Amino acid sequence: MPKYLVMTLGTGSGVESGLAYSIRVHNPDRVIFLASKASEKTIERIHPLVPEYKDRLEIRYMKNEDDVERCAIEALECLRELLKTGTRISDILADFTSGTKAMTAGLCMAAVGMGLQQLSYVSGERDPVTGRVISGTERVLTVHLGLLTAHEQKRRMVSLFNRRHFAEGLTLASRLADSYAIPELRDEFKNWRVLFEAFHRWDLFDHVGAEREIKALDKGFIEHYGLNLDACKEMLGRISEKMSKLAESPPAKVMPVVFPELLADLLANAQRRAEEGRYDDAVARLYRACEMAAQLALLDKGHNTSCLETDRLPPEALESLGLTPDVKGPVMIAMERAYLLLRALGDERADRYLDNPKLRNLLTARNRSILAHGVNPVDPEVCEELRKEVVEICGSFVEKLDRLMRLAQFPTISIEL
Repeated sequence: MPKYLVMTLGTGSGVESGLAYSIRVHNPDRVIFLASKASEKTIERIHPLVPEYKDRLEIRYMKNEDDVERCAIEALECLRELLKTGTRISDILADFTSGTKAMTAGLCMAAVGMGLQQLSYVSGERDPVTGRVISGTERVLTVHLGLLTAHEQKRRMVSLFNRRHFAEGLTLASRLADSYAIPELRDEFKNWRVLFEAFHRWDLFDHVGAEREIKALDKGFIEHYGLNLDACKEMLGRISEKMSKLAESPPAKVMPVVFPELLADLLANAQRRAEEGRYDDAVARLYRACEMAAQLALLDKGHNTSCLETDRLPPEALESLGLTPDVKGPVMIAMERAYLLLRALGDERADRYLDNPKLRNLLTARNRSILAHGVNPVDPEVCEELRKEVVEICGSFVEKLDRLMRLAQFPTISIEL
């Protein structure tokens, strides 16, 4: 990966010595000068001092070398262009040895804003008359910005995690983990990447992947941010174990992926979508949870809604499904008929759905949603009312559902940075 040295360029006689010294010390693959029109002669004086770098020098003229905001914007544009080419932040160094005060301040502002790790400048013994570094006494000094920028990035990580913006946090943490040269910072952002990866996967119902990532988190990182992941590990462990057992089932005995922990996790996921204002997504999950509760109850009675064996059902159960005794082969039934079947099998809990006009009316919000059969957006009030109804009916089918839902809640980082 090529290394870049971005330097502000002044006009004073003698500055070329210090700039040439900086170039030789840093030995970049390319040097980009942020210059004013008046500094063209400075470039001419630099060439003979670093002839081997002549083809690596690039000049970008600033529109107003005395406007600090304009200088900062143009420096930002330069740095962004480099990053767009795939250059890593750790491969860009900014040198503010020369130039007007506005130019050097603008470059420093841009470097901090873009998260550069280092600033550089040339110091040494100064001429008492001109104040310039005397040739032959130069030394390069480095300002490590990593610790300064990392603090703000950590605060951003905490904010993204607490707002459940896991995909955004994952992208940012991955970039930062590859950018910082300081080992401690690099390792910390690698842990942030693992943390965001874990909860991003969990939010997408990849419980096995989420469990794997959480197990990879460094204990010191967990303790530093006060993360209590015991409940998360318990829930993911229970779900992953049951998922593994279902995956090992013979093809002829494949059972539906429904169990209490998954139902609780689905309800917790729906709550997170509602908190984000994604009410259509929340209602879609609530509808599935209501259906899953019936599937779970029927599964406990030995009936699979995805492959219902009609020859094992009594006549009154077949009648409730609108089927005749001579029907052949397994059939698939959806939520409405699942609750009808439960009632026919003597399960009074089905009445909580079938005799609940409020719940059934609220469920029409899902049918009218763009994620189902309509185009109407779901109102937040409808979403919350439906959530309460669905949680209540699911609670009648799953023992200690409230505890399982607490296990499925995502933690919050409360530490102040």
